[in-house]
Amino acid sequence: AQVSNYCRERLHVVLSKELRRPPSDLGEMSDVDMKEHWDDLFTRCFQTVDDEVSGLASRLVHGQPRSDPIAAENVGSTAVAVVVCSSHVVVANCGDSRIVLSRGKEPVALSIDQKVDMLL
Repeated sequence: AQVSNYCRERLHVVLSKELRRPPSDLGEMSDVDMKEHWDDLFTRCFQTVDDEVSGLASRLVHGQPRSDPIAAENVGSTAVAVVVCSSHVVVANCGDSRIVLSRGKEPVALSIDQKVDMLL
């Protein structure tokens, strides 16, 4: 529960900081470049929180920097993030959490499961 609680409290903060730094050529990006931009942005977010959880990056606790792990190395969590824009819904998942949109009465899968064998 420690890791999932930390992710709940921290992931949106890291995502918000990333969203405040748009690329300078945002208006000129192709669809492929835009997908790559979002992939990179969410990867940085998930990696930042993972580094904080594992103790590889420091985090603030009561205003003081700490870099000790939040939980044992074999403890983890899954996460999903959704950004709703005026013309798009951008989703990302890490682990086997799924993102499903209810369109009318029909479920629409918006993510794919992330499995360990996909990383190998």
